[in-house]
Amino acid sequence: MGVMKIQPKLALRPYTKDSGFIAKAINWWCHSKYYHVELILGDHWISATPKEGIYVNELRPLDHERYEYFDLPEIEVSEEVYNNVWKYIKEQVSPSYDTMGLFWNQVLGISFYNKRWFCSELIAEILILLGYNKLYGTNESEYSPQDLYDIFKYPVPIKLRRYSIYIRFKKFIKFCFSLVSWLAIKSYWLKCVSLIKTLIGKLKKR
Repeated sequence: MGVMKIQPKLALRPYTKDSGFIAKAINWWCHSKYYHVELILGDHWISATPKEGIYVNELRPLDHERYEYFDLPEIEVSEEVYNNVWKYIKEQVSPSYDTMGLFWNQVLGISFYNKRWFCSELIAEILILLGYNKLYGTNESEYSPQDLYDIFKYPVPIKLRRYSIYIRFKKFIKFCFSLVSWLAIKSYWLKCVSLIKTLIGKLKKR
């Protein structure tokens, strides 16, 4: 099989005052411009939404009122790889959406894997399979829509999960764990000292 050039396009939903509750919550928590991402690959539109699950539609006229579009770098892939990626994409089509994974990975900052997808997680997976090595995370669930845009837009690497509870309060969380550990050790040694005193007292009475 031959080699082909492809240039996927990100379709990003920016937050507006008319956006729904989930978009408002993401905007408030992440301070990010984009709250949803889809992928235009060839003549198809790939997406994951809570309402529709994972779906693939034929490319429709671009909606510049609700979406902003970002062209990814053009890359070369073999026809075999491209066909295998499309086969994989079609196998993912499902009415399910990974709401729990979105909460664990993006809000808490804790890796949580299951067989379902949220939007940026699915798009990151597809881009990795296509050969975009600029995606440097350890798993696809680390990426938010804003992350995918920033990674390809700017040359400087960004911190993934930067808006998660773990990243935001990392120092405080570490302090709490250290404090708990210190109290546990202190309690252990106090018990040891108390036991030694008791033994010494018994020995003196003999």
